[in-house]
Amino acid sequence: MDFLVERKRIEKSAAAVFAYNTLVFCGPDAGATKPGKMGDLPALGRIAIGSPKSVPAGAYAMEALKNAGVAAGVEGKLVMARDVREALAYAERGEVDGAFVYRTDVLPGRGASIFFVVPRSMVSRVTYPMAPTAEGVWNPEATAFYRFLGSAEAKRFLERRGFDTR
Repeated sequence: MDFLVERKRIEKSAAAVFAYNTLVFCGPDAGATKPGKMGDLPALGRIAIGSPKSVPAGAYAMEALKNAGVAAGVEGKLVMARDVREALAYAERGEVDGAFVYRTDVLPGRGASIFFVVPRSMVSRVTYPMAPTAEGVWNPEATAFYRFLGSAEAKRFLERRGFDTR
């Protein structure tokens, strides 16, 4: 969003957050070790995260590890994934002891469960911003979609899928 604001592709005043997500630590359903908090992670063997340089969930995970004071304790145990879905797949298959993903990625019955929610005090809030582009303000469909994202119907839809809209 900042990139588009800097290039005057959107008006900053029109930008709004339409949804939030939560960083969680999940692991295989059949796993023996189920950590309950950030401080438990150094005892694990392998932990999957999205590559922090290119995957937002990975950057959030590194922020949480540092803020929890366990980054040094998990150094050498991190398995870098191409994206959050790959990190989750490692956990579902039991190839790692756990993975940092978004709450909305962990679907019941797919082979992984949420072990704990990363405390908001340890990580920046995951936001999904929206704004009409300079061209989009003149497009009726784009304007209608922008309005829809802020509607009660869209909020209910997102909340049923694990997003927070407040």
